[in-house]
Amino acid sequence: MVEVMNLSNNDILQDVLLPNLKLIICGTAVADHSAKLGSYYAGENNMFWRILYETGLTDRLLHTSEYLDLLSYGIGLTDIAKKAAGVDAKISQKDYDLEAFTQKMALFRPKIICFNGKASAALFYSWQYQRKLKTKQIDYGLNPLKNSTFSIFVAPSTSGAAKRHWEPDYWHQLASLVNQTQL
Repeated sequence: MVEVMNLSNNDILQDVLLPNLKLIICGTAVADHSAKLGSYYAGENNMFWRILYETGLTDRLLHTSEYLDLLSYGIGLTDIAKKAAGVDAKISQKDYDLEAFTQKMALFRPKIICFNGKASAALFYSWQYQRKLKTKQIDYGLNPLKNSTFSIFVAPSTSGAAKRHWEPDYWHQLASLVNQTQL
Protein backbone atom coordinates (compact mmCIF):
# COMPACT_ATOMS: atom_id res chain seq x y z
CA MET A 1 0.00 0.00 0.00
CA VAL A 2 1.24 3.49 -0.89
CA GLU A 3 1.54 5.99 1.90
CA VAL A 4 1.04 9.70 1.44
CA MET A 5 2.86 11.79 3.97
CA ASN A 6 0.69 14.52 5.40
CA LEU A 7 2.54 16.73 7.85
CA SER A 8 -0.38 19.13 8.22
CA ASN A 9 -4.12 18.57 8.07
CA ASN A 10 -4.72 22.07 6.68
CA ASP A 11 -2.86 21.53 3.40
CA ILE A 12 -4.80 22.20 0.19
CA LEU A 13 -3.33 18.97 -1.27
CA GLN A 14 -1.40 16.41 0.71
CA ASP A 15 2.27 15.93 -0.11
CA VAL A 16 3.07 12.82 -2.11
CA LEU A 17 6.33 11.85 -0.46
CA LEU A 18 8.25 8.78 0.60
CA PRO A 19 11.85 8.52 1.82
CA ASN A 20 14.65 8.29 -0.75
CA LEU A 21 12.67 9.00 -3.92
CA LYS A 22 14.65 9.63 -7.09
CA LEU A 23 12.76 12.84 -7.75
CA ILE A 24 10.51 15.27 -5.91
CA ILE A 25 8.81 17.89 -8.06
CA CYS A 26 7.99 21.11 -6.24
CA GLY A 27 5.71 23.91 -7.37
CA THR A 28 4.93 27.21 -5.70
CA ALA A 29 1.27 26.55 -4.83
CA VAL A 30 -1.54 24.42 -6.18
CA ALA A 31 -3.71 26.11 -8.81
CA ASP A 32 -7.35 26.90 -8.02
CA HIS A 33 -8.61 24.27 -10.48
CA SER A 34 -6.35 21.60 -8.96
CA ALA A 35 -7.50 22.55 -5.46
CA LYS A 36 -11.14 22.28 -6.52
CA LEU A 37 -10.59 18.83 -8.10
CA GLY A 38 -8.24 17.62 -5.37
CA SER A 39 -5.55 16.60 -7.89
CA TYR A 40 -2.12 17.95 -8.70
CA TYR A 41 -1.64 19.73 -12.06
CA ALA A 42 -5.30 19.32 -13.05
CA GLY A 43 -5.65 22.24 -15.45
CA GLU A 44 -6.39 21.10 -18.99
CA ASN A 45 -3.68 23.45 -20.34
CA ASN A 46 -1.07 22.22 -17.86
CA MET A 47 1.60 20.18 -19.63
CA PHE A 48 2.77 18.31 -16.52
CA TRP A 49 1.32 14.86 -17.19
CA ARG A 50 2.13 14.97 -20.90
CA ILE A 51 5.77 15.91 -20.35
CA LEU A 52 6.27 13.18 -17.75
CA TYR A 53 5.06 10.64 -20.30
CA GLU A 54 6.90 12.23 -23.24
CA THR A 55 10.22 12.14 -21.36
CA GLY A 56 9.75 8.57 -20.14
CA LEU A 57 9.51 9.56 -16.48
CA THR A 58 6.23 7.60 -16.62
CA ASP A 59 5.53 4.73 -18.99
CA ARG A 60 2.00 5.88 -19.72
CA LEU A 61 0.03 9.11 -19.70
CA LEU A 62 -1.38 9.35 -16.19
CA HIS A 63 -4.68 11.06 -15.46
CA THR A 64 -4.50 13.83 -12.86
CA SER A 65 -6.51 11.68 -10.45
CA GLU A 66 -3.70 9.08 -10.57
CA TYR A 67 -1.13 11.40 -9.01
CA LEU A 68 -0.42 8.92 -6.20
CA ASP A 69 0.81 6.46 -8.84
CA LEU A 70 3.86 8.70 -9.29
CA LEU A 71 5.35 7.10 -6.19
CA SER A 72 5.69 3.81 -8.09
CA TYR A 73 7.95 5.70 -10.54
CA GLY A 74 10.09 7.07 -7.70
CA ILE A 75 8.54 10.54 -8.06
CA GLY A 76 7.00 12.68 -5.31
CA LEU A 77 5.10 15.97 -5.31
CA THR A 78 4.93 18.99 -3.02
CA ASP A 79 4.53 22.76 -3.09
CA ILE A 80 6.15 25.55 -1.12
CA ALA A 81 2.77 27.07 -0.19
CA LYS A 82 0.65 24.20 1.13
CA LYS A 83 -2.22 26.21 2.63
CA ALA A 84 -2.96 28.55 -0.29
CA ALA A 85 -4.14 28.03 -3.86
CA GLY A 86 -4.08 30.19 -6.96
CA VAL A 87 -1.72 31.79 -9.43
CA ASP A 88 1.66 32.84 -8.06
CA ALA A 89 0.81 36.57 -8.22
CA LYS A 90 -2.09 36.04 -5.79
CA ILE A 91 -0.17 34.00 -3.21
CA SER A 92 0.97 36.02 -0.20
CA GLN A 93 4.61 35.84 0.87
CA LYS A 94 3.44 34.66 4.30
CA ASP A 95 1.92 31.57 2.66
CA TYR A 96 5.30 30.30 1.52
CA ASP A 97 6.79 27.99 4.12
CA LEU A 98 10.39 27.41 3.09
CA GLU A 99 11.38 26.16 6.50
CA ALA A 100 8.80 23.36 6.35
CA PHE A 101 9.83 22.55 2.77
CA THR A 102 13.50 22.32 3.75
CA GLN A 103 12.67 20.13 6.75
CA LYS A 104 10.66 17.79 4.52
CA MET A 105 13.53 17.49 2.04
CA ALA A 106 15.95 16.71 4.88
CA LEU A 107 13.53 14.10 6.23
CA PHE A 108 12.69 12.43 2.89
CA ARG A 109 16.15 12.81 1.31
CA PRO A 110 15.31 12.73 -2.41
CA LYS A 111 18.11 12.33 -4.92
CA ILE A 112 16.84 15.24 -7.06
CA ILE A 113 14.49 18.13 -6.33
CA CYS A 114 12.97 19.68 -9.43
CA PHE A 115 11.38 23.08 -9.13
CA ASN A 116 8.51 23.27 -11.60
CA GLY A 117 9.23 26.81 -12.73
CA LYS A 118 11.64 29.53 -11.75
CA ALA A 119 9.26 31.11 -9.22
CA SER A 120 9.51 28.24 -6.73
CA ALA A 121 13.28 28.03 -7.27
CA ALA A 122 13.70 31.78 -6.67
CA LEU A 123 11.73 31.49 -3.43
CA PHE A 124 13.88 28.60 -2.27
CA TYR A 125 17.21 30.20 -3.15
CA SER A 126 16.14 33.54 -1.66
CA TRP A 127 15.38 31.80 1.62
CA GLN A 128 18.50 29.61 1.44
CA TYR A 129 20.88 32.51 0.81
CA GLN A 130 18.95 35.13 2.82
CA ARG A 131 18.75 37.58 -0.06
CA LYS A 132 15.98 38.30 -2.55
CA LEU A 133 16.50 36.63 -5.92
CA LYS A 134 14.38 37.29 -8.98
CA THR A 135 13.37 34.63 -11.46
CA LYS A 136 15.67 36.13 -14.11
CA GLN A 137 18.58 35.30 -11.79
CA ILE A 138 17.66 31.61 -11.83
CA ASP A 139 18.85 29.33 -14.62
CA TYR A 140 17.00 26.32 -15.97
CA GLY A 141 18.77 23.00 -15.59
CA LEU A 142 20.99 21.68 -12.82
CA ASN A 143 21.70 24.34 -10.18
CA PRO A 144 24.25 24.41 -7.37
CA LEU A 145 23.47 24.19 -3.69
CA LYS A 146 26.21 24.24 -1.07
CA ASN A 147 26.50 21.29 1.33
CA SER A 148 23.55 19.44 -0.13
CA THR A 149 22.70 15.76 -0.17
CA PHE A 150 20.45 16.21 -3.21
CA SER A 151 20.65 17.84 -6.63
CA ILE A 152 18.52 20.82 -7.59
CA PHE A 153 17.04 21.05 -11.06
CA VAL A 154 14.91 23.91 -12.36
CA ALA A 155 12.52 23.11 -15.21
CA PRO A 156 10.19 25.45 -17.10
CA SER A 157 6.78 25.68 -15.50
CA THR A 158 4.22 23.29 -16.93
CA SER A 159 1.42 25.76 -16.18
CA GLY A 160 -0.66 26.87 -19.13
CA ALA A 161 -0.14 30.45 -17.90
CA ALA A 162 3.62 30.04 -18.51
CA LYS A 163 3.44 28.68 -22.07
CA ARG A 164 5.57 31.49 -23.50
CA HIS A 165 8.51 30.16 -21.42
CA TRP A 166 7.90 26.51 -22.31
CA GLU A 167 11.06 24.61 -23.26
CA PRO A 168 10.52 20.84 -23.07
CA ASP A 169 14.23 20.13 -23.62
CA TYR A 170 14.90 20.88 -19.95
CA TRP A 171 12.34 18.25 -18.91
CA HIS A 172 14.15 15.76 -21.17
CA GLN A 173 17.43 16.70 -19.45
CA LEU A 174 15.77 16.10 -16.10
CA ALA A 175 14.55 12.67 -17.21
CA SER A 176 18.08 11.76 -18.33
CA LEU A 177 19.45 12.84 -14.95
CA VAL A 178 16.77 10.85 -13.10
CA ASN A 179 17.51 7.76 -15.19
CA GLN A 180 21.20 7.99 -14.21
CA THR A 181 20.30 8.22 -10.52
CA GLN A 182 20.81 5.17 -8.37
CA LEU A 183 18.49 4.53 -5.44
